[in-house]
Amino acid sequence: MTGAVVTVGDELVQGLVLDTNAPYLEEKLLELGFQPRLSASVKDNQEDLCQILGLATLKARVILVCGGLGPTEDDLTREAIAHFCNAPLEFHEGAWKWIQDRLAARGRSPLP
Repeated sequence: MTGAVVTVGDELVQGLVLDTNAPYLEEKLLELGFQPRLSASVKDNQEDLCQILGLATLKARVILVCGGLGPTEDDLTREAIAHFCNAPLEFHEGAWKWIQDRLAARGRSPLP
């Protein structure tokens, strides 16, 4: 199986923040038996993200997409992936509950 990692954020592409997520995720792909075929960073831009996702689908069976440490006003990742997949965004109550439970177990709140 093949894999790809796409990290999203203007700060990554501009060299303002060191991308430590990609190497970590590539290592995890290898541990799970996936061969990384592509690793790319892209700005928070829907067109650019859709283009790199198109390339990633040609190279890999599994694509991991991640951004920085939290949502920002310019984060278009979800919207871009939904557009690329031609699928609407949907709120998933079970996933939200899982996130809340994980954060609560660490003494954190999902909202500031």
